[in-house]
Amino acid sequence: MVLKKVLRLLQVQRPARKGELANWVGRNWAHWTYALRVEPTWLEVNCLTVSIPALPEAFAGFKIVQMSDFWQPSSHLGLS
Repeated sequence: MVLKKVLRLLQVQRPARKGELANWVGRNWAHWTYALRVEPTWLEVNCLTVSIPALPEAFAGFKIVQMSDFWQPSSHLGLS
């Protein structure tokens, strides 16, 4: 997607508005920096107790864990 935008900008026949490419590069640089530097440091832990009256005794004390968004190895997580 980013490559398509770069190619589209390079193929523009009309004179580019002053700063158009610089604005695009700066905006996308900010997005990538945020995604790679800020978000990987976020860790959210939520503990919730749920009462289920009709739960069979065999399941008493079970814990449910849901983990998501480990899409890229990161030095912050010690996975690199």
